Amino acid sequence: MSTGTQINCSLQPGITKNATVVFEHFQQGS
Repeated sequence: MSTGTQINCSLQPGITKNATVVFEHFQQGS
């Protein structure tokens, strides 16, 4: 969750949401 929060603050909200979802999806898939 730390990484997601950091990315959220770093990138924009729209891109962040997409990136966070993809990140979580990849982590779950892996």
